[in-house]
Amino acid sequence: MRGIGLVLGPLIGACLDVYLGVADCFFVLAGGVILVAILYLCCERDEEMEAFEEEETRVSLRTESSCDTTVTEVTCSTLFSGRFVMAALCAFVCNFNYSFYEPILVSRLTNMHLSPAKRGLFFCIVPMLLIFSTIFMKSSAIDRRAIMIICCFANFVGLIMSGPTNSIYTMAVGFSIFGLANPLCLAQGLPEMKESVLKKYPLLDRKEVAKKSSGIFTAASGLGQMIGPIYGANLRHQIGFRATVECTALISAVFAVLYLEFGDGAKAFCSTLNRRF
Repeated sequence: MRGIGLVLGPLIGACLDVYLGVADCFFVLAGGVILVAILYLCCERDEEMEAFEEEETRVSLRTESSCDTTVTEVTCSTLFSGRFVMAALCAFVCNFNYSFYEPILVSRLTNMHLSPAKRGLFFCIVPMLLIFSTIFMKSSAIDRRAIMIICCFANFVGLIMSGPTNSIYTMAVGFSIFGLANPLCLAQGLPEMKESVLKKYPLLDRKEVAKKSSGIFTAASGLGQMIGPIYGANLRHQIGFRATVECTALISAVFAVLYLEFGDGAKAFCSTLNRRF
């Protein structure tokens, strides 16, 4: 749904701007947000949420030798393990990677002599692939942490292909790789945060863990979306588009290496190989 919103948002906004003007456009959008909130409050979702949480945490509730069955209260010490923190940071990095190019890509495409229509289509690459990757996403035998690490390296490859090249086709392929890997990586973050807590403390209230994990995940995502454009615009002014994209690609690669060390990434790959073979 996020991808659909990213695709339709600019189109609807442009149409409202043409027919209603800038001020009325914002009033209409604000009214739409209020309407969605009212509809959400009117819908009964408790049973659906319980079923969703049960499905997401079923594996986590297995009793293991490493479980602590004496902890029953959700506190900072129970939440902030290495796995939890790295999954939250992954949400930050994914949204940072997604938003950094927004203020700098238009000028780059303009310098490559693309028409406004083609520039608009280019901006649709990542949201369209976001829709594709999330719709066809299914449970896998591969550990979530392994998926996140692989996707971070894929982000590195996609961004490296997008920055230094003068070919619009190579750039499009790079953004396509990025558009598939980044949302797939982001989608693993929240389930990994909840699983890292409930696997170690199975007696904790699942709803409370889900609420606190969701709040931290959303905060990390919002922080990435806020810092990304500021970073992109300022760094591009200092060192140019190509070097900015290369630096961002390097951030993804470094984070993937850090995840291997501090997020039990190596153990995730070992457990995946053991399950498969």
